[in-house]
Amino acid sequence: MVAKILGGVVQALAMGVMLAVSLALALFIPFTIYQIVR
Repeated sequence: MVAKILGGVVQALAMGVMLAVSLALALFIPFTIYQIVR
């Protein structure tokens, strides 16, 4: 029971981290390219 809850929490954290990273990349990469091109 506890292991199942822990697994769910870990999975949710992993999803959140991946989401945050993808968002950061989606915002950061175009900005970096813009800075370089400019």
